[in-house]
Amino acid sequence: MSVAVSGSHIRLVLKFFFVLVSMLLVVAAIFAIVAWRKSSTPLVRSAPVVESGVDVEAFHRGRYHFPGDRWRPVDPADFGWDSDKLEQAHAYARTLDTSSLIVLHRGVPIAVWGDVEHRENSQSIRKALLSSLYGRLVADEGLDLDTSLEALGIDDDPPLTAEEKTASVRHLLLSRSGIYHSALYEAGMWKRRKPKRSSAAPGEQWYYNNWGFNALATIYETVAGRPVGEAFEEQVAEPIGMADFRARDVMYVRKSDLSERSQGNQSNHPAYIFMISARDLARFGLLYLAEGRWGDRDVLPAGWVHESTVDAGQATGWDDRRYGFLWWIMPPREALPYESIMASGGRGHKVTIVPALDLVVVHRIPTGGSSFSSQIFRRFVWHPAVDDREHDSILEMVLNAYPDLPPAASKLMSEDVDPGLASSNSNAEAAADTQPAPTRSAS
Repeated sequence: MSVAVSGSHIRLVLKFFFVLVSMLLVVAAIFAIVAWRKSSTPLVRSAPVVESGVDVEAFHRGRYHFPGDRWRPVDPADFGWDSDKLEQAHAYARTLDTSSLIVLHRGVPIAVWGDVEHRENSQSIRKALLSSLYGRLVADEGLDLDTSLEALGIDDDPPLTAEEKTASVRHLLLSRSGIYHSALYEAGMWKRRKPKRSSAAPGEQWYYNNWGFNALATIYETVAGRPVGEAFEEQVAEPIGMADFRARDVMYVRKSDLSERSQGNQSNHPAYIFMISARDLARFGLLYLAEGRWGDRDVLPAGWVHESTVDAGQATGWDDRRYGFLWWIMPPREALPYESIMASGGRGHKVTIVPALDLVVVHRIPTGGSSFSSQIFRRFVWHPAVDDREHDSILEMVLNAYPDLPPAASKLMSEDVDPGLASSNSNAEAAADTQPAPTRSAS
């Protein structure tokens, strides 16, 4: 009898696990189908919304359009674009895991496709968003970027070495700190390839290092005395009219979180995560295209955009691309034969700014959030991605539709030669939400 009872118990246990696993598989399948449908849903053009119209004549005179509360999609042909060729980019993007795509020309929304209002985890675009706050920290709070971590009281657990503490804020912004401590929100290739601690002195070599990126948020909040999300909302989001961002959309991944404990990540510096929509990122890209100005207002300190991108850019060892203060400076290439600056997030989140063309292109994928369940889902169930080659193909198709491309540029925002695309000429009859484009050049 005891053997029969034991056998019955075993069968019950096995049946329970079978049912449990089946239910989990069903739930995973449902999530996968929902995610797939979201990604494969046609990238429809956003419906027109009420907003003051774009001044076409001002646009053709080279003036930027700074939108009011919301953008209104336009007819690309009115602005010299080839609608048929633009549709080729649209059709191609629909075959990928692209969830939204926005193309701005001098601030005018030439293409607005997909779910542009949905807040997604921006992945590493978060770094460029944080970089924008450091301009005010330097200008208003008097932060010296060459201040050392020792002077700022920055340490970790396990502790930093004496040499690591000599790293400066500038080293962290350039990803040249030489601090290869365990970091939160770090996995895969970056953990495997991370150099050994004390293998390089601060400033000696470039390495894409989450420890420094996370510590920069700690430094910012320590010096500014306020959370990153609150500061970004007040200093950037509100002045440029972001429609979706809220201070609480900056979330934190901490060492006590299951996602970090399961990977053995150990650091006292939380990873800050920006949940942000495509249309808000488009405004952010336009702010940088306009060199920190929004209409007649200096949102970022004068010169900060140039200083944090072109001036700061240093070699990375990845082909000819350079890295500034948390921004990529991309060399001309076949798909985009103009130098550009780019904020890039894992698997296909990108904000590409091409000053020579007065162009901003925002590309998003359906990443979801930053929770442990979201990370597990992306890793084991469905991991949407648009790789660099596919993204370059989108850019190339967009450029094919661009009106009258100028000669390819090899320099970005230099001080000498005007590319002829943007005019600094003002006109009192222009609409209130337009502003002369800053003089830039290419040689």
